[in-house]
Amino acid sequence: MINTEYTLIIHSIYIGIRGIKEGSVMKLLKRLFMDTCPTCKKVLETKQSNFLKAIVIKTCPDNHYQKEFHPALESYIESNLH
Repeated sequence: MINTEYTLIIHSIYIGIRGIKEGSVMKLLKRLFMDTCPTCKKVLETKQSNFLKAIVIKTCPDNHYQKEFHPALESYIESNLH
């Protein structure tokens, strides 16, 4: 016999999942992995990347902010351009 607490939890999870619109989970995951400018909230663009050194540089379209990823150091360097 299943405990009633577990039944209520499973039922509430089912109702929560059923209430999510189709595609909204993918939008949420996409939003989690997009880098945005802290000033204007626009998505950062990858314009200058040195693939030989494996450095990825992302900048704001309005040049407010820059974010560099250095895999050898396993770190990010963030800088305000203005």
